[in-house]
Amino acid sequence: MTRLELIAICERLGACCAALDWLRSQTYETAFECWAACERGDWMIWLLTVRPGIVPERTLRLIAVDCARAAQPIADEWFAKHAPQHVGAGVRLLDLIEYDHDADPQTWSAAWSAASAAWSAALSSARAAASDAASAALSAASAESAASAAALSSSRAAASDARAGARAYQSRTVRSRVEWADVERVLREVVP
Repeated sequence: MTRLELIAICERLGACCAALDWLRSQTYETAFECWAACERGDWMIWLLTVRPGIVPERTLRLIAVDCARAAQPIADEWFAKHAPQHVGAGVRLLDLIEYDHDADPQTWSAAWSAASAAWSAALSSARAAASDAASAALSAASAESAASAAALSSSRAAASDARAGARAYQSRTVRSRVEWADVERVLREVVP
């Protein structure tokens, strides 16, 4: 499948403008090359879930667990400050998601919610850290505006780097769990 065919499929499916712009800006010839180069795990997961049932639910669950486990230390730090009674709960629920295949629907729902909360807490913590750094940089403005501008720019760059790093981790996780043949099956399912 070519990159242009992939763009047409993504347009038909209603992919976000950022994903479509990225695909259009690439010079790769094939869809596989685009998949291999993509550093947005959220876009990749979206594509994999457009046609439920092609990529096994367990594979998608393990991708979520891998990403949530990577964020768990940040989430635990957030919980320690804001909800100490929940520190470590995310780990227990991630274990359930990963290993307990016979859990009832309510348990699965709670586990997914906890994994989502862990990821949200990690993002919230990253945003708060970036915001704190930006605030500190702004308050330094009265003392030295040039230094403050540099500090603000540096804190924004650090936050941007953290987001890019998390997204790159997600994309590597997706590629490690999903074979290209499964991606091709998803894409073939949406071709009329």
